[in-house]
Amino acid sequence: MPKSFQKIYKVEIRGQEYSFELKTRPNGNILLVIPNVGGDMEAMPLHPRQYKWIKTKIQTIKGINPIWTTVWELTSEKVLKNVEEIFKSEGELAYEKEWD
Repeated sequence: MPKSFQKIYKVEIRGQEYSFELKTRPNGNILLVIPNVGGDMEAMPLHPRQYKWIKTKIQTIKGINPIWTTVWELTSEKVLKNVEEIFKSEGELAYEKEWD
């Protein structure tokens, strides 16, 4: 099981900056998360443009399973690396933390 981590990437899409979070759950699962509306609308993306952009980028990567509209599970370290390559080529790492 990989170390626990949290990473936040910033990507500019059509002149607007958006955050994308990669993190581990306590059980070791790896998640990709974008902001949601909150409250009773947690499954609704806060920024529709961000949602459309990430859906387009990840739709061909095998091993990404949707949990909510704004949360996806990445099934392996290889899938994580593929997603991180998208963010590295399109944006920058803004925050990173690892722990055991």
